[in-house]
Amino acid sequence: MVEWNFWGEFDIEYIERDIDITKLLSNKYALILFGIRRAGKSYIAYGGLKKLINYNLDEKETLILNFEDPRLKNIDAKSCLKVLEDYFKLTGAKNPVVVLDEVQNVRAWERVL
Repeated sequence: MVEWNFWGEFDIEYIERDIDITKLLSNKYALILFGIRRAGKSYIAYGGLKKLINYNLDEKETLILNFEDPRLKNIDAKSCLKVLEDYFKLTGAKNPVVVLDEVQNVRAWERVL
């Protein structure tokens, strides 16, 4: 997970966009970004997360799981939930913001939410 998270090796050059998802994330609900392939959904999600970190959200309160990563290729909802639980126990995250990128690759992903 180090490659895909701001608390690890991951970083992006965030360019301010007309879309600001940070206000939507503060509602503590699931937010689903959907649209055509290669439209920038992941970039918007990662940029919003980076913006929250810049506004004093602890990096350890964030988690990005990219389900196009070959190591997560055959993960199911139960295993995904176990990864999340282990991460929260390890970091002590109380109010995490989680990005599940390409979540449609996870069988029964709706159960994770």
